[in-house]
Amino acid sequence: MYSVVIPTYNRSGSLLKTLSSVVNQTLPTDNYEVLIIDDGSIDNTEEIVARYKQQVASPEIRYFKIKHGGSAAAKNFGIKRARGEIVFFTDDDCVVPKNWMVTLLDGYRRYPEVVGVGGYFKPPDGENRFFQKMAYLINTLADSFNKEKIIDNFFSSAAFSANVSYKKDILEKTGGFDENISATASVELRYRLIAKQKEKILCIPMFVTHHCDLNFFGYIKKLFRQGRCKQYCNDKYFRGNPPLAFDVTFWRASKKLFVAFHNILKIKDVKKPDLPAIFIFLFLEAFLNAAGGSVEKYFSKL
Repeated sequence: MYSVVIPTYNRSGSLLKTLSSVVNQTLPTDNYEVLIIDDGSIDNTEEIVARYKQQVASPEIRYFKIKHGGSAAAKNFGIKRARGEIVFFTDDDCVVPKNWMVTLLDGYRRYPEVVGVGGYFKPPDGENRFFQKMAYLINTLADSFNKEKIIDNFFSSAAFSANVSYKKDILEKTGGFDENISATASVELRYRLIAKQKEKILCIPMFVTHHCDLNFFGYIKKLFRQGRCKQYCNDKYFRGNPPLAFDVTFWRASKKLFVAFHNILKIKDVKKPDLPAIFIFLFLEAFLNAAGGSVEKYFSKL
């Protein structure tokens, strides 16, 4: 038995696409359940899910509405109620491929030592969403997405909450997602498993389609949060001696980003007109990560 947990908040329209993709998996539907954790939505999410459940006999769709507490709290709620031995996570604005579950499950079969298996996200085909495209190119293509690998360090951008699974017992053992940094809790969990628990996570070239229409201010906010998360993890796990992936000072972070840019130059999917924008956004990422880290460091001392 396996469980798919989908936290949602005021996204009834996109949630239907996510739910349909999760229900229509190649894995037999009696082998898994779907948990919709409504994080206090004020739209028609409950009505939409109830109507959809009437149309689907299997897999079982379980809907829970909780007080608004953020994505991490919703995921932790889902973990506690999941019946499966492996818990899959995706977001309410994503569409997963039909072979998503069987592909991730096969990773556990081939690498029994791993506690989690995940992949990447990509923007919708044929849609020109500039900031989402930049995030995809920088965080995904720079990570050698076409290679399967065991993540035992802090540099990979794979296995985030939109496309990841974990063994339920490890989630229970480690306390699940950190609700203090809800927006980046999936990042913190992965680093906690690697840094503190010395666990391994498998990254495979499996993509889910992310339909979030990211604008400039949304992108800025995302990079700022990443910096705060890195500083939070630095203070929590590395005691002031972070590895390069957690160094949120601007110039050291820039060194890592130069490496990422060098990797991007080797990838055929990247068009030459995109290169100046990618270069600018790499520096923007370094600057905003450093800014977010400085803010987190300041408030942690108060």
